[in-house]
Order: sequence, then C-alpha cells, then structure tokens
Amino acid sequence: MAVQATRLRLRPILMTAFAFIFGVLPLMIATDPGEEMRQSLGTARVLRDARSYQLRVVSDACLLRAAALQMETESGGDHSGLPGAELTEGASG
Repeated sequence: MAVQATRLRLRPILMTAFAFIFGVLPLMIATDPGEEMRQSLGTARVLRDARSYQLRVVSDACLLRAAALQMETESGGDHSGLPGAELTEGASG
C-alpha cells in the first residue's frame, strides 16, 4: 500500500520540481549585464529546491510506510482490507 501511494505521489512531485527547475534554468545560463547575480541566484534556487524535493520524496515514503504499519497493527495483521492484499497473501504461502 505504501509503495503504491508513494508511486502515485511521486509523479506530481517530480513534475512540479522539473517545471520549476526548467523555469529557473535561464537564470543559471544568463549572459546579459548582471549575469553574476542572476547565475548565482539561479544556481542557489535550483540546488536548494532539488534538495527540498529529494527530502520531500523520502519523507512522503516514510510517512506512508508508517501509516501502513499502523493500519496493519490496528487490524491485527489482517491484510484482507488493504489494497494489494492478494499479492502479499500469495507470496507468504
């Protein structure tokens, strides 16, 4: 369940990240007057937001996994109500 939820959330997060990076890219490759300021600003923004999205993807995966484990312990280990339960039941037997 956590893996499926993470996969569903990964696409919009990556789309937002790449849209921002490609939007700021002209700042990084500026060649007009004031280019030093724009290049440093663009580089800082891209690197900061790339790291932010990395942390976001990892934290989302961890939180979703924790929620799945909590649901599992509350249900007493019964996987029948969870999506993908038929896959896990067949693999354990």
